[in-house]
This record gives sequence, structure tokens and C-alpha cells, in this order.
Amino acid sequence: MKTRVAFITMFLLMLIASVAHAGVYTFEDTVNYWPGWANGTSDDSKDVIGVPNFTTGTVSYQNGGIMTGFSVNYTAGSAYNNLGSGDLFINVNNDNSWDYVVDLSGRNGGTVGVYAFNVDYDATGSYIMSTGSGIREDHPTGAIVSGAPVAYATWSGLETWQNSGQVLTTSIEGLNLDYEVLTVGYTVSCANDVVFAGGMSKTPIPGAV
Repeated sequence: MKTRVAFITMFLLMLIASVAHAGVYTFEDTVNYWPGWANGTSDDSKDVIGVPNFTTGTVSYQNGGIMTGFSVNYTAGSAYNNLGSGDLFINVNNDNSWDYVVDLSGRNGGTVGVYAFNVDYDATGSYIMSTGSGIREDHPTGAIVSGAPVAYATWSGLETWQNSGQVLTTSIEGLNLDYEVLTVGYTVSCANDVVFAGGMSKTPIPGAV
């Protein structure tokens, strides 16, 4: 009986520890373009060209270092309705290349694929580039992928949002996105404002071996 009680107690403690160490990193939009993608025009000095304006965001995790989601806050105007989404890029190895990409192309939310994408930040020929008028020129927005997804995610999609306080969210499922230092990148189809946030270090679980 004592053995059974001890086992149940240990199990509950492990469960509580797992839940207790879920959390979020927060970040601010502090870059004008991704590493290696300055285009030599006046774009390089501008954080935002038109709409939307990304402001802050979060990356959620659990168990000390498993990425489970991403969100970004933004303001927008009516011109936003003409844009498509770029993809969500993820680097888990603290180097200068991506490891995964979440396919958020188009405007519709729902279940989307997560693909392996081992491509350097500044590689050419592997990205879908910005399109449209009045845009940040020659900047990656999406990934050229092949093969089957390695996992799936749930995405909120692009709605007809025209005011402040709006959020895009992505919840990643079925993939052990373990990392040491995490970096994420995101933008829309015109790359008018880009998100590039790194330095999110793994949080160790106290007592874990």
C-alpha cells in the first residue's frame, strides 16, 4: 500500500512539474529585415512600410524547452485585406539557419503543415520573396518546401482586421520542437514589417536529469 501511495505521489509531482514549467517568452519587433536581407534601398531604414505594424509577440513552451506555439500582435488598416500571410520560420539550434517552417501561405486558418527546412538565413533560391506594390523589396516571406509535413499546426488565419490589438496565433502539435536557443521569423506577403526574434534559451526543469 505504501509503495502504491508513493508511486501515485511521484506521478502527481511529475505532472505538476510539467504543467508548472509551461510558459511563454515575450518579444518586441526590433528589426527592419532578417539577417542578410538588406536590399540597399531606403527600405533598410524603415521598420514598417504601410500595414500591418507588428508590435510584440510570444512564443509558448512546455517542459523546459519544447516549443508549442507562436503569436504576434499587430495594428492594421483596410489595405491589410489585400495581403497574404508569409510562413513561420523556426531555428532550434542557435545557428544561422532555419530548421522548420510552418506553412501559413494564403489567408485561411485551420490545420497547416510543419516542414523540415534546413536552409541558411541568407540562402538564395529557397524562399518565396515579397510581392506587391509599396513593399519591402527582395525579402523572404515564405519557404519553398517539398515532401510531406513532419507535423501539423493550428493557425488562426488572416481575418478582416483593421484596428489595433489584433493577434495571429499558431499552435504546433505532434512535433517535439526541442531547442537550446530558439529563434523565430515571420512576415506577410509584402514583407512590409518583419518579425525576427531570438535568444530564447531553454529553461531547465528543476530536479531534471
